[in-house]
Amino acid sequence: MKGKKVLTVVFATTKHIPANEVTVSCEESLSSKRPIRGEYTNHEWQYRISLPSDADKATLCFHVNEDITMEQNPIVVSYDNSQKVKFTDQNISFPSYKKRYLHAVENLLNEETDFSRRYVPSNLDTDQKYDVIVIGSGMGGGIVADQLSDFGLSVLVLEAGSVHLPSHIGNTPIPASEVDVRKSVAYDNAPGSVLKKDVHLNLGGRSIYWSALIPRMNKWDFEQWDKEIVDYLKLGGYIKAERLFRKRTEYNNYEKVFRARLEEELPDYDVQHLPRSFHQEMSWITKRQGNPDERPRGYFSTAALLLNSVSYPKMKTGGENITINLNHLVTHLEWEGHRVTKVCCEDLINHCKRSYRGKVIVLAAGATESPCIALKSDLSDKSGKIGIGLTDHQAAEQSFVIPQMGMKTLITAKDQVKILILPNHDLEKENNHFSCELAINPRIWEPRYEDDDLFREEFENDDRITAKIKFLFPRKLNDSNWVKLGDIRPKVYVAPMEDRPLEVEANALKKKVFEFLGVDLSEVEKPLQYREESETYHTGGSLRLGKLGESVVDKHLKFHEYDNLYCCDLSVFPHIPTANPSLTLGALALRLAEHINEVHKSK
Repeated sequence: MKGKKVLTVVFATTKHIPANEVTVSCEESLSSKRPIRGEYTNHEWQYRISLPSDADKATLCFHVNEDITMEQNPIVVSYDNSQKVKFTDQNISFPSYKKRYLHAVENLLNEETDFSRRYVPSNLDTDQKYDVIVIGSGMGGGIVADQLSDFGLSVLVLEAGSVHLPSHIGNTPIPASEVDVRKSVAYDNAPGSVLKKDVHLNLGGRSIYWSALIPRMNKWDFEQWDKEIVDYLKLGGYIKAERLFRKRTEYNNYEKVFRARLEEELPDYDVQHLPRSFHQEMSWITKRQGNPDERPRGYFSTAALLLNSVSYPKMKTGGENITINLNHLVTHLEWEGHRVTKVCCEDLINHCKRSYRGKVIVLAAGATESPCIALKSDLSDKSGKIGIGLTDHQAAEQSFVIPQMGMKTLITAKDQVKILILPNHDLEKENNHFSCELAINPRIWEPRYEDDDLFREEFENDDRITAKIKFLFPRKLNDSNWVKLGDIRPKVYVAPMEDRPLEVEANALKKKVFEFLGVDLSEVEKPLQYREESETYHTGGSLRLGKLGESVVDKHLKFHEYDNLYCCDLSVFPHIPTANPSLTLGALALRLAEHINEVHKSK
């Protein structure tokens, strides 16, 4: 930015880590925020300090927890735009102070704002006993908590983070890109591990950042699941979840024509609109009558779902039954015999330990966090599978440009298409177990542009027709992958995905699609890019469901060894399906709420 300089300062420390926040003040800084906050990543506090354009030095002073100043005198450094100014524990020290709970989670935002005080009031009464305590407010935990409160049960939700967004990133005028997603890092990769280091600790979890894709599992994916669960999903469970997620039922005319033509071109495949969660005008699946002025409001998130409930406590919607304690990081569970008796956590705002009691406990902290809580609690497990099998599905993709001429169907830079292509029944017999997503002009699929000038600058002067084809493949749980406790924070090992499943079959379909689009031969000959790294978003299996002695939880998602402990996140998946897992997890959450209400409400 013109008129200023930016100084990058780094403080590498393992002594002063979250939740002990280290800030820096600078006499020459242009920032109105004093002291200046940084981010703690890779064992370093990192700061970017704005200086006047004529500044040649900066006078720095470090502080911990805002009111403890470093023992050294302020340090004067020369401005150098090409280098970072780096300090370590040998350079910077602080007087003895009362340390906060050392959770070691990088980039975890904990704050109590006027918004959260008004709309998400906590209850710190540890003597109250709840019907259900849900640990985590993401896709699984948020849905099961809301449903249980609707059934009339008293529910406490414990969430480690605060409110980042009241609904979802798709409803904000900022780009939904990786740089704008607030990621926390809660674990370290062991040597050779390739799990992308980010989780989302905030109200709504990952659901406020997701891409809203909600395909069902394919027939070949059901083979690894308990028959009762499969029957539930097929005989109404998926329909209930699609209604909750507001499955999109209307599509633009161009996409309808495009799909019909592609279907003619690919008689051996099932060509569908890609199922997506999307609040839209007059969607038939909402089942709302007499509301013709309903307008699109983006897509589903459990942040919006839970805030809706707690904001209307006097309505008969369960809002009076639900309490959300933000900034409560669960550390472990206490148990006696076959029952969990307490949920122990750290209040990261008041910096004290608290324990809450509930008749039923639901772990829904995520596929890396839930097994860690189970391990810290030293839970009984005859299978020895807690934390074992953390797996992602394989994917392969290719981005390309569609030429202006030579296409069998007319496409412009302003057209948008999202299509799902699946092998038909005959091809399924040949074990062609994959799905294919085709996106035309995907760059205008997510962003929301209120500023017309910005929209014109971004799109109207660019006539390129961009596209992306992506293949997804199912994957068995890999028992060589694991989550374990570490000295400072947990460690994970997820082996690189070195296989290239169904490469011949995927390339054959890719070639047919490219020929239909008139894509250059040079693009056709480029290889699909198979992944090696796994992502936390679709990774699961670390608390798998199945039979006693072979798994951690049963077909009702209850821990085999405990009468009142359940899990409701991707940890329970016994197999990583081809499809994005959100719809299936949502359906499992609805089923679990029904089960808990039936079995435990009268106890």
